[in-house]
Formats: sequence, structure tokens, C-alpha cells
Amino acid sequence: MPPEAFEAEDSPPQTPEQPEEESAEERPSDVTRPRALTKPQVDAILDVLQSFGVDPSVITNVEQALRGRPSSFDTNLRPGDIAEAVRQLQVVLNADPDTQLSAQGPGSPGNETSFFGTITRAAVTRFQEKYATEILQPLGLNEGTGFVGPATRAKLNALFSSTP
Repeated sequence: MPPEAFEAEDSPPQTPEQPEEESAEERPSDVTRPRALTKPQVDAILDVLQSFGVDPSVITNVEQALRGRPSSFDTNLRPGDIAEAVRQLQVVLNADPDTQLSAQGPGSPGNETSFFGTITRAAVTRFQEKYATEILQPLGLNEGTGFVGPATRAKLNALFSSTP
């Protein structure tokens, strides 16, 4: 059987006039677009900080900076929403073990999504109940709603936004 028979059916045959394309490793790096750290890289940095006994609040701030941090929460969010603001919400909720969405899979730290589903709603409810005196009680509520409205946004911004 001739060697051509073993070529992949979906790849065009190479001819002398048609040079092979450069692989991603051979292409010059794009210096204008920084690459994000991977989850294992961020985890390694956080592990080093923990091994040195760095204060947990500092570790949380470093984690938020490395994984992405919103400038502020300025829009209401509710179940069914699909937006970058939802992903940012999940990132900040995941920074606190009390409000973490999930330990693994979609929504877990490093795997945040832009979809506001039942797991996000449950985490928002835990956040609201954790800060009930500031979020729920002024509104006459005893339980979290899972809706990110003005009171919840104000507390999120006070704790997590990068703007003063």
C-alpha cells in the first residue's frame, strides 16, 4: 500500500508549494495579550502562602486578584441570568468556604460559569444569611432569597470590589 493511503482523510495532502503551518509552540508569543494563570498555578501560589503562615484574609485577597475580581457589582442578578457578572459573583462567593458553590465541577473554584443556576442561588442565599444583619434584617427578611439586589450588591461591593 502506498504511503499516501495512510494519511488522515481530513487533512489536505502536502505539496512542495504548500509549507506546513507553524505549530502553536513554533509561533512567536503574542506580547500584547497576557495569558492567565492556570488553576494549578494559582493553587500552587496559594499553597506557598499558606505554608508560610500568611494571614487567611491576605490569601483570600491574593486569590481574588489572581482568579479575577470585579470592579463592582452594579446590576441585579437572579436565577436564569447568563452574564460575566455571574461568573464574577461565583468567583467571590468561592473565596469564602461558607459560601463556596461547589467543591468540584461547574461552579467550583477555577471552574466558575456565567450561568446563575440553583447552585449559585444556594450560595447567594448562604451569603445573605451570613450577613443577615446587613442584608436581610433591614428589609424585614429572616431568610435569604438568592436574588442579588441592592442590599446584597452593597455588601458584595463592600467586601470584594476593587474600587474604593
